[in-house]
Amino acid sequence: MRLAFVLSFLTGAYSVSVSGPEKVISHTKGNVTVQCKYDKSYTDHVKYWCKVNKLLPCTKLVSTSEDTHSRITIRDNKTEGAFYITMTDLTKDDEGQY
Repeated sequence: MRLAFVLSFLTGAYSVSVSGPEKVISHTKGNVTVQCKYDKSYTDHVKYWCKVNKLLPCTKLVSTSEDTHSRITIRDNKTEGAFYITMTDLTKDDEGQY
């Protein structure tokens, strides 16, 4: 079974300029790593990985101030101006927008 990870980023007054892949596809029980680049003026800011939820705008899964959350890790490479999210042992519940 394939899972489609559609990445969307908030826009507006409180958003940060972030670029990453529009869509990432993987298999259940597989792993995926996503690179998101950001403007270097945000080097020292905390980065978050959230999943879009129908009831809430976004459910925080992990942040750079808390490296790991079960099967999800986030790593900030401040020299590159990019953070990396790795999700392991994917399930059907992981499908969705982030």
